[in-house]
Amino acid sequence: MLPAIILFAATYVLMLTFSKYRPWFALVSGVIFIVTGMLPAGEILPALDFNVLLMIGGTMGLVQLFIDSRMPERMADMIMDRVP
Repeated sequence: MLPAIILFAATYVLMLTFSKYRPWFALVSGVIFIVTGMLPAGEILPALDFNVLLMIGGTMGLVQLFIDSRMPERMADMIMDRVP
């Protein structure tokens, strides 16, 4: 249990520190969990929470659409126009 907690904490810190490489840290950490036997191969699919994965994917898609619409830039311009 302790190695799993250490690996999870290290992954979390690395993902916060190096945000550009988040997917790689998550992938490598997942592979380490499986290869070392901390997560048995038969429990991989039941361990995935597809509701959470779809929620995160949807949020990421909405954020990208929001950024592509240039709305944050427009909102910043509106705020700057109203601030003395």
